Amino acid sequence: MKKTIYMIIIITFCVLLTGCVTYNMNNSVNEDKSYTISAIYGEKNSETGFFQPPSEEKLENYREQGYIVSIENLDENNSVGRFTYEIEDINSLCVEEAPIITLDDFMYDDINSILEKGVFSCQEAENKKTYSAHFQYHYRFLDSEDSETGERMWMYPDQFSDDSEYKAYMINDTNLKYEIELQKGTMISNNATIISDDNKKFTWELSPEGMNDIIFSFEILNDVEIDYKEKDIEILSETSEQGEEIHFKVKNFEKLKEIIILDEKNNKIEIKKVPGSHDEYFFIMPTTNVKINIEYRVINPETLTGVGIIINLLTIFIILGFTLLNTKKRINKND
Repeated sequence: MKKTIYMIIIITFCVLLTGCVTYNMNNSVNEDKSYTISAIYGEKNSETGFFQPPSEEKLENYREQGYIVSIENLDENNSVGRFTYEIEDINSLCVEEAPIITLDDFMYDDINSILEKGVFSCQEAENKKTYSAHFQYHYRFLDSEDSETGERMWMYPDQFSDDSEYKAYMINDTNLKYEIELQKGTMISNNATIISDDNKKFTWELSPEGMNDIIFSFEILNDVEIDYKEKDIEILSETSEQGEEIHFKVKNFEKLKEIIILDEKNNKIEIKKVPGSHDEYFFIMPTTNVKINIEYRVINPETLTGVGIIINLLTIFIILGFTLLNTKKRINKND
């Protein structure tokens, strides 16, 4: 079962000279704890009024950073560039104290220089790991950039008065949003404005004026394993996460004597039988690895031979004889 965490930022704004720009960023943490960053970006052509991908020079710059670059058609007139960046392990983005990340730095800076500083402040406990992030977004436009020093000059809507036509043009029809969806893990704190999908999706509606802070922490339980022999049991559950019911079936139930499940500290785990089944059981997965041991009844091979059968029959007859004799004696005594 693939479980995934999604982080989405959707920004649509108008640039004074180039027209509207659309920017959609989606980050995901996958079940194998790989991490994917995917974004679409398009600029609105001031003459045609349609969205088009960035220039080939910009596309090549993204390729050099390690992005997989493709062109996607939104419809017959509008198209955008899609940029995907794969990271093998989300924990490679963990540091003791991550910096505050400005979201639109992904548009202007090399992604490797951003990620190497860390994205999440991570703390590991006995059975879980906590990931905390602090992002910021301040609606702005790149006014100019010095080709020699790389120094940038920015233009912000709040630099202008409320009755300014420039300010009205800059913030008109803006749609600023950041979302994080947890398919794996549990949110423990956040400052989102909207929470939906059974506490799995968190949305920040961002203002085009002033600084927006996006702060959240989530935790993921550590992976735990079940040690067992396939000849003895069959695990029926799809996952073995902490706190889940783990269902299993005993293959040689007719010879079963006892089932023993121990955690890493040799504590016994409570086992329950599945209602309506004679050979299926379940237990609650603890916070550590477990081992399932199956003990079988010992059957003497002699009992399966002709001699063994005769001996067993004679034993039964002798026991019955003594029982009848004792019964008769008690009856006579009473008489």
